[in-house]
Amino acid sequence: MPLKSKVSFHPNLIFAYITLFYLGLSDNLRGPFFPALLERFGLSSQEGAWYFAASSVMNFVGAALVPALARKAGYKWALWLSVGLMFLSQALAWMAPNYLVFLLSSAILGLSVGFLGVLQNVMVLVAAPSHLRARISGGLHTIYALASFCAPLVISFLASRQLPLQVAFAMTSVMGVVILVLIARVSEFLEPSDRHAPPSGSKHISFPIVYFALMFAGYVAGEIAAGSRLAQFAHKSLGWSISEASTLSFQFFAGLFAGRLALALLPMRVPVMLCLRVALSLAVAFALLGIYHHPLWFLIFGVVMGPIYPLTMTALSETFPVQIQSAATAAVTASGVSVLLMHLGVGALSDAYGVGVGLLVSPGLCFFVLILNLLYPIVFRSQNERHGRSL
Repeated sequence: MPLKSKVSFHPNLIFAYITLFYLGLSDNLRGPFFPALLERFGLSSQEGAWYFAASSVMNFVGAALVPALARKAGYKWALWLSVGLMFLSQALAWMAPNYLVFLLSSAILGLSVGFLGVLQNVMVLVAAPSHLRARISGGLHTIYALASFCAPLVISFLASRQLPLQVAFAMTSVMGVVILVLIARVSEFLEPSDRHAPPSGSKHISFPIVYFALMFAGYVAGEIAAGSRLAQFAHKSLGWSISEASTLSFQFFAGLFAGRLALALLPMRVPVMLCLRVALSLAVAFALLGIYHHPLWFLIFGVVMGPIYPLTMTALSETFPVQIQSAATAAVTASGVSVLLMHLGVGALSDAYGVGVGLLVSPGLCFFVLILNLLYPIVFRSQNERHGRSL
């Protein structure tokens, strides 16, 4: 089916935004909820890390399965299934009587995130005109950041009123039901087109795609390391209450929201890869200031981190315009593995040396991605010259 030129108010874009808000809220409730989970079941940081690691394993599985699912069922029903799984995960977390049920809810959430992570990005990248792609992608991930900084507010509100924190998952369960009904009632979805699928004669994923996927995966793991552990850092290392610790997560996610909103509203006048290098360099500096100088720096850390995700997706689409779907799938799949390893590593470091040392994984990963970014034009110079790209 040929692509429509009109992108405003298209169901694909509307539901990409709606479902990403739902994903952001559901996924990021876990970070500020994490200290309470550890205390409730008497878990160490490494034991608690499986709460995040379980979702990362299934994220990998979901990202690998979703291209075939989208081709067979179409975007509408692939989205419906993804949101249905997320609703199930939230309902289980709401009613969970023990840690094993929390792990099951996390695994189901991860499968849904794997589906949605690919679907939402591909739906936007194939529908948006190239000259608006960075801003539309920035707007998409601004919605995620908005949901992310709403999550700690919800936990802080419940904690300050001494209400059960699991009530937060009841709220997201209701939200999931509403979205499922809305998706089922809309029929005009733009379905996958053959020209956006990988060439039928080759299932090989090129090394440049793998390299880009590694950059994307490193950044995602770095962002999640901060977002999921800042509340624990404030609670354990700074001695804040759970309600107060949620405000540190809020500051970080407020910064993410501000950074992504700026990207969505302001026109791009410099190369995407140069923007990424500047943002990654600043992210490393402000993260270290937040850990060792004052936690207020985490707000600025969030601001400079904010544009990196949408800019990376834009760079991916500009570098691999014919293989958008396979490149996005490789990136999201790789991020599932990186996030799994990150959570296990942060848990082990936190138990052995303290949460502050575990949190160093976040700026460490940003520095790793910065090095890969700087090396990219050197490693692929001949290819860039052949295609006339300036990186």
